[in-house]
Amino acid sequence: MTARPFHFSVEEDGLYLQADPEERATLAQIVAFLKERGVSSFDGGKIEAVLEERPKEPVRIADKPTVEAKAKIEVDISDDELKAFIRVTPPLDDRDWPTVDELKRALEEAGVEYGIDEGALEEIAREHVEDEWVLVAKGNPPKDGEDAQIVLKVELGRPKPKEADANRVDMRELGAVVNVLRGQELAEKIPLKQGEDGTSVKGKPLKARQGKDRQLPKGKNTEVSDDGLYLLAAMDGHVSIREGKIDVLPVYEIKGDVDYSVGNVDFVGTVIVRGTVREGFVVMASGDIQVDGAVEGAKLKSGGNIVVKGGVSGMGKGELSAQGDIIVRYAEQATLRSGSNVVAERALLHSLVYARSEVQVSGGKKGTITGGKIYAGSEVICDELGSKMETRTEVQVGTPPELIEEKRTKEGDLAESLNKLQEVEKNLEYLKKLEEMGMLDEEKRGMLVALTRAKFQLRAHVESLQKQLAKIEATLYESKGRARVRVKGYCYPGVVVFIKGVSYVVKDTLQFVSFVYDEGEVRIRSFEG
Repeated sequence: MTARPFHFSVEEDGLYLQADPEERATLAQIVAFLKERGVSSFDGGKIEAVLEERPKEPVRIADKPTVEAKAKIEVDISDDELKAFIRVTPPLDDRDWPTVDELKRALEEAGVEYGIDEGALEEIAREHVEDEWVLVAKGNPPKDGEDAQIVLKVELGRPKPKEADANRVDMRELGAVVNVLRGQELAEKIPLKQGEDGTSVKGKPLKARQGKDRQLPKGKNTEVSDDGLYLLAAMDGHVSIREGKIDVLPVYEIKGDVDYSVGNVDFVGTVIVRGTVREGFVVMASGDIQVDGAVEGAKLKSGGNIVVKGGVSGMGKGELSAQGDIIVRYAEQATLRSGSNVVAERALLHSLVYARSEVQVSGGKKGTITGGKIYAGSEVICDELGSKMETRTEVQVGTPPELIEEKRTKEGDLAESLNKLQEVEKNLEYLKKLEEMGMLDEEKRGMLVALTRAKFQLRAHVESLQKQLAKIEATLYESKGRARVRVKGYCYPGVVVFIKGVSYVVKDTLQFVSFVYDEGEVRIRSFEG
């Protein structure tokens, strides 16, 4: 805002001019100002003299104008009616400058009644702000509402390989399966926010856009929290989005093979593979695993049963582990670990097999066990055991593998604990002799207390291990009475049968036989159907 460097005053005897002592005006400026206000008759020479000399007192330059040149007040309102501006075209006589009330009246005539800035009006009136649009009123803009938002709490999308280390990625680890547990948050709803209406400078209400609500994408096996803000899994399973809804499915179905297009699978529930599990891949499930094709040098781990409708070609590295049954068409050069039974339709070839209960190879043309080692808690039954080539084939029953391993571990722990106890007692004996002789200082007294405490702890641990081992021995003894190996067809030389730790080496071809434990020996009887 620049002040005008000259001023006029209208008196009864004429029109007077006063020039600003600091800022210099031009003749053209003054002439234009006068003509704009209807004053055409004036003494140009006097005007020039005033501009040159700039006297302190006003100088008469013309007769009193016949036209009254008042200030012009303009009001402009923005298109959205949220702002109002005033521009004042100055009067001929500065003493006629509009007052605050006159400015307000101009606003009122323009319809402005809301958000008037009193300070701005006072400044215009006080400072004589001329020929400049000044913001003098503000409306209250409407605040649009916000739509409700749905935020996913689980990561879904295109599978990506995971970094195996800083320099490479494992293409088998695509993370394609998103596992969730019951009660886990799947999505969060951020509630909508209501809009707030505004007011224009004319006092009119300005409608705000209201936020739109959105519903949580509730699908199968999901539930909404009590406060309505979270979508929760109603069961363990994997997450799938179908038609905009989030489902939690107890079964994860792979339409084809488990290969680089799918990656390793780790699922909370049941996995069904319609194709083959390729070499080097891993499938893990808390429930069952069903493979319609084959398993090629892969690893399967199940909290339930494993069923492979094709065969298992282990290639020396394939491994199947299940808490329940393992059922395959055949297995070759593979490791099978079952918390229940292992059933093969055709053959177990050169494989390492553990079954808490039974191993059964039967149902095809000829159920064969050849090569490898077979461990079963109670029974092994097959159509043919060994081979005409006298391939070494070991079968051990009556001693559950995990129980034998537990027994070995606890026996080792017991031996170590007994050695420690013996050493502690030896040191205690020495310290007690020192005490009797009055030669026990504070440091050794502390050792005496610590070793005494250790002695009681070790004794308690030894007693606990002895009880656990006795219980294991009893379990093993009870299981041996039920243990047997049954062969419906031929049993060939090269076969070694272990029952209750007692071995029997087959030296001649046998047919239709059962191996049982009787009075400390493994005996052969006719097949028991």
